[in-house]
Amino acid sequence: MRAILLFVATCILLIACGSEDEELLSVKLKSESEYIKTGISCGLCAGVCLDSLAVTPNKLIYKRTTWGAGDPKTEIIEQAFTQKGWENLIGLVSLQEFAVLELESCARCYDGCDYWLGIKSGGIENSISFVWNEFPPQVDSLTKALNSIKAQFNDN
Repeated sequence: MRAILLFVATCILLIACGSEDEELLSVKLKSESEYIKTGISCGLCAGVCLDSLAVTPNKLIYKRTTWGAGDPKTEIIEQAFTQKGWENLIGLVSLQEFAVLELESCARCYDGCDYWLGIKSGGIENSISFVWNEFPPQVDSLTKALNSIKAQFNDN
């Protein structure tokens, strides 16, 4: 019984941590009419276990939380983005196909990692999550491009 309670408490904590990243982005994107937001949320781990990226037609917002020895460290980096860059990214996904996707993973509940993706553009708004590195074909090109942007933040 004790093990079950511990497991349930851990799942709730992990879900809350992933939600915290998404909530921060939601606050920063509240006034935006279009955005793409994405990130990872992992179960028990060390290193970068939470990261998120928000893209609008004019800015990038990147947040990462790392765990090492001691308390977690959170960094938020904002930088300008171009309308052309936005158009290239949003063009990598069919908004109509994305609007009807219904995917909700919880790999983080079992010490895995989830990748979440939300898009608001062209009159649609939807969010999905799936197991890290098991990108649905409808969003494969977009997730690869977003991961490339995130890698640039991590290289600095």
